Amino acid sequence: MSAPTDRRAPLLSSAVFGTDVPLLDERQAIELVVGLGELDMRAVLRREVTVQDVSRRCRCLLVRVPGSGWAVKQGANTETRESLAIEASMYRRLMGSPMQGSVPRYVHDDPAHGVLVVELVDGVSPREHEREQPREARARYAVRLGRVLATLHAMPTVASDARTPPRILTCHQSSLESIEFHSPASLRVLERIQTSTALTGVLDSVAADWSPIALSHNDLRADNIVVDEHTDRLTVIDWEMAGLADPRWDLCSLLAERLAWWLADPDLWLPEPGADARSAAAAGLVELHVFAGCLLAGYGDATVDAAIVRWIAARLVQTAMEHCHRDVSISPLAEQMLQIAANMFRRPEEAGRLFFGMDL
Repeated sequence: MSAPTDRRAPLLSSAVFGTDVPLLDERQAIELVVGLGELDMRAVLRREVTVQDVSRRCRCLLVRVPGSGWAVKQGANTETRESLAIEASMYRRLMGSPMQGSVPRYVHDDPAHGVLVVELVDGVSPREHEREQPREARARYAVRLGRVLATLHAMPTVASDARTPPRILTCHQSSLESIEFHSPASLRVLERIQTSTALTGVLDSVAADWSPIALSHNDLRADNIVVDEHTDRLTVIDWEMAGLADPRWDLCSLLAERLAWWLADPDLWLPEPGADARSAAAAGLVELHVFAGCLLAGYGDATVDAAIVRWIAARLVQTAMEHCHRDVSISPLAEQMLQIAANMFRRPEEAGRLFFGMDL
């Protein structure tokens, strides 16, 4: 391999990017990783390198060789370049910290061109892990996840970490200008929220209670967690929304997501398919209780009260909105999420016991 380079020095010339910063293609992504000293050119010549395009909000190319890989990300516009700058600063900061083993290895970033390169972590999603592992393994995962979250929330913070609360908390106060960003289905979700005193109540209560005291991920979900079933490594990815926030949002995001899984696929945890709906729902509730208990035990410093149930409800409202963000009509699942969120606001103690086994 070539000698290591300055991890923040621009490796891409203006001839590649020009003044409008065009997006990297697959060849340029390979050249960048080679130039960083990470990838041996001989692997390229032996045709061992593959590139997968998984771009969504930003350009994201996964460069792989047998045994290792790199995620090459690039902002496609001002907003996504700013998000990647936040993510890059988080990776630099977490390297050498107690969180180092729980995030991809930072490789390089180029602020001028909106590029970030990090280790590509292979593994399965938590949902796949749920399907394939026995309950004991799932419980250990939940405890580990709680510990990782507690470690993150204990990290020192600085003033520049400040972030605004999630937009969902004020969505019912939307301006006319924001309408253009909604799909027809998410507009129906917004209508449901605005006409429900319970749903506006749950969002208003969390907004009023918001206390930005800890370094947080702010977009914690299964899509942003990778589980290595061979080493038990748990890696949290996609840190572009990270910053100073209320730590309860991270914690309740994980609990709300599990509840959404149960609503969408109650037989997810059954070893054998074909069980009747009642049996599947009962088995799913047991798994929800186990996950919540182990996550909170691993976290170790969460106040479990009626307020935390309302926070889960607020995150469930966001999940309903996200579920419809590209649809024309609101789905039955989103309707169900909104109804349960409203009921959780009205009867938090009962909801906490039913869904999460919480003794409130």
